[in-house]
Amino acid sequence: MLKLLLTLLVSSTFGTEPFEVTADEMTASQKSGVYIATGNVVLRRKGQTAYADIMTFDENTQLVTARGNVTLVE
Repeated sequence: MLKLLLTLLVSSTFGTEPFEVTADEMTASQKSGVYIATGNVVLRRKGQTAYADIMTFDENTQLVTARGNVTLVE
């Protein structure tokens, strides 16, 4: 399992707090600013946790997208 700590500001349900992502596999493109986490993805932030098969984070748009078996626990 891979672990990535994103300290970027994200305008989403998760607000502007840093969040931590764990997944079976992660890829990142510094050129495009897109991070992709696949397989048992868990995003945690200050009392909130999101689960999905795939999550993408785009630095340019500041959006997190979750697909496949998505669950949000607050």
